[in-house]
Amino acid sequence: MDQPARSRLRRAACAAFAVGLIVATVGFASIVVGLVAIVGLAIGSGWLTRLAGAVAVVGFILFAIEVYRSSADDMIGIGAWLALAGGIVTLIAGFFGPRHVITGPTNTVVVDE
Repeated sequence: MDQPARSRLRRAACAAFAVGLIVATVGFASIVVGLVAIVGLAIGSGWLTRLAGAVAVVGFILFAIEVYRSSADDMIGIGAWLALAGGIVTLIAGFFGPRHVITGPTNTVVVDE
C-alpha cells in the first residue's frame, strides 16, 4: 500500500471514530461479541459463552446472505470465514464448564480426655 492510500485510510478511520460511525460497523459488533464471550468464560457457567458463539454464527450467516444477495460478484473474504471459525470455537467452548474437584474426607483424630 502506497503512502497516499495509507493517508486516506488513516483519515477515514479517524473520521469514523470522530463521527461515531464505528458503533454502526460489523467490526464493532464482533468486538462486543468477543468481549461478551470473554466475560462468559470468566463467569464459568458457559451459557454466556454459548450465547456469544451463537450470535457470532448467526452474524456470519446474515453477512453471507447480504453478500450473496448483492448484485456484484463478491466473494466472502478470509476475515468473515475466520469470524465464523471463532464463533464455532466459542460456541463449543461454552459447553466445557469448570471441572469440579471432588475431595475425600479429611482424616481427623478425635482425642477423648
